[in-house]
Amino acid sequence: GIGSRGIGFRDSSQDAMGAMAGAPDAARALIRKLLSIQKPDGSAMHQFYPATMHADCGDAEEEKEKGKLVYGDDHLWIILAVSAYVKETGNAGFLEEAITFYQQGVQRHERESGSVFEHLKRALAYTKVQVGANGLPLLGYADWNDTVNLPGRAESVFNACIYGVALLEMTELCEHLGLRSEAAGYKADHAAMAETVNSVAWDGEWYARYFTEDGQPLGSHRNTYGSIYTNAQSWPVLAGFAPADRAGQALDSVHKHLNTRFGIKLSGPGFDRYEPEIGGITTYPPGAKENGGIFLHSNPWVMIAETMLGRGDRAYQYYCQINPAKRN
Repeated sequence: GIGSRGIGFRDSSQDAMGAMAGAPDAARALIRKLLSIQKPDGSAMHQFYPATMHADCGDAEEEKEKGKLVYGDDHLWIILAVSAYVKETGNAGFLEEAITFYQQGVQRHERESGSVFEHLKRALAYTKVQVGANGLPLLGYADWNDTVNLPGRAESVFNACIYGVALLEMTELCEHLGLRSEAAGYKADHAAMAETVNSVAWDGEWYARYFTEDGQPLGSHRNTYGSIYTNAQSWPVLAGFAPADRAGQALDSVHKHLNTRFGIKLSGPGFDRYEPEIGGITTYPPGAKENGGIFLHSNPWVMIAETMLGRGDRAYQYYCQINPAKRN
């Protein structure tokens, strides 16, 4: 695997969701492989090589000495993928299928095993306890934005929000299965994280994106560079965390500060110098890649959030901005 890139855990969980309507069996096969590289503690390896099913920690291997081998959001994406599969197919029996956990150096037939449902429960349990000083989930090496790599026990508002979405999915799944006490527990976890996000991360006109180990925010009006991040505005809405007034204001801030006629930027203003304590985002020129570039991936999340607020006209405007057919 040296010098090569494996198949990503997060990316492939999303791929499975995208293929669900047309190829549910193929999506299920991919989900099985992904669950088999989830570790017994609930976190996940970042990538795997399908010929051998060997997995590694991706770029986080660089931080091995510091113990930051986990991308803080990877393991939560599989909950969304499994939930999508059960909704699409009605095959709740898949949740009972036994799949091994990934244990490096242990022969596959000797590895610990658990049901698909147990894998999902462990993913949530991992994030519930892996929190920083503010009570937000730890960033780990990185979250969806691979290029912000804060040292120590930094916290991620994005990880809080995907945890929130995963809790909503698990609550619904448990209610469907008649597991009322489990559903109530996940509902309570969701309410607790919603309270934390709103008490800690609200910055006045939008939500902050990260907190350093010593409590300094990134994605705040207090920052000269990277003072607002798109995903920290859309995902609190998707997670059901943002009250109506804050949801509207946060999305209005995206429109005001980050929208262009070619799509919504990931963040802004761009960093203009290398800052090793922040990470790879500061190695790109302003407006390039994660340093204030336009990532199409994050645009539909804003569209979904806008429709959840009943603002379909703005969602359609955003759709048209990134639709190639609209330019022909």
